[in-house]
Amino acid sequence: MREYEIKRQEAQTLQQEFEGFRESEDKRINKEMVAAMRDSLNRITEASQQLAKERNIDALLDTSGDTNTGVPFVLYSGDALDLTDDVIALLDEKPLDEEASEPETETAEAESGE
Repeated sequence: MREYEIKRQEAQTLQQEFEGFRESEDKRINKEMVAAMRDSLNRITEASQQLAKERNIDALLDTSGDTNTGVPFVLYSGDALDLTDDVIALLDEKPLDEEASEPETETAEAESGE
């Protein structure tokens, strides 16, 4: 009976450790997803702002999204200029992996005296 109780307690401890590990990993993964989403949205915003400034546009609206109630943000729009392809092209000019490696390149050049 004693061996059974020891094994049961070991199993219970392992289960608690596993649940704690899973909870911490879920939090870490969620933080990474939020950070990646924030980075992507920042890149899209910056590209959109750049295009708006270049073309002297006062406002850009994302007509593709819905609110949390399922109602579209933009209820009506006429023949609006669609800059989606232009924003994508601007984002493709500088892929995310290039942005991440740029600071390292600049640092390496500064260290080598170039």
